[in-house]
Amino acid sequence: PRPAWCPEGYEPPEGFTLLGSRSDAWLLGCLLWELATRIKLSLQEDVVLPRLTPTQEESILVRYCIEQGCAYEQGDILCEVETEEKIVAFKADRDGVCATYLLEEGTTIYIGDALFV
Repeated sequence: PRPAWCPEGYEPPEGFTLLGSRSDAWLLGCLLWELATRIKLSLQEDVVLPRLTPTQEESILVRYCIEQGCAYEQGDILCEVETEEKIVAFKADRDGVCATYLLEEGTTIYIGDALFV
């Protein structure tokens, strides 16, 4: 059986046992996969809401304009935010990847809140 900490889809080889030479390479592969995933996630930065209008204090996250797991480029619209004045597009100031949303659409947000990683 696959240990719980080993990634889904990374199945043991035929004849796998926890003790024995055939399992060493597979266990090492699982550990390296886990380590690479943790390093990748720790290197990603939160994308936070900047001040989009001069009077903005709190806003509502209307909708995300990029999908989770997708790359974006500088100038792409990341999401739409409703301020007290109007709905404003939040554009990327640099290239990046949206790994996962941190807030749901319709949530009240404040300047500096993390929107996604």
